[in-house]
Amino acid sequence: MQHNGFGTILLGQLTEAADQAGVAVLSAEVLPQNHRMLHVFRDSGFPLTTRTIPGVVLVELATSPSPATLEHFQRCDPPSNRAPFGQGTQAA
Repeated sequence: MQHNGFGTILLGQLTEAADQAGVAVLSAEVLPQNHRMLHVFRDSGFPLTTRTIPGVVLVELATSPSPATLEHFQRCDPPSNRAPFGQGTQAA
């Protein structure tokens, strides 16, 4: 189930829920060889910082969507899924 954009959609929904709950920053620990997940974070449009320690990439991203973030998620919204940030359609 990779390469379908589900990671991007889940990241958007997670950050939306966190933002609504008052959480300003999410933190993640990603294995350095997990290039796809690192690309999901980097391509999301969310402001983020990364730091590498032996064996782990630490990622912190702001949950507040920027204009670039909203544009990214509008491009990634498959019609059958609810996109984050009130964009797209709702599955019935």
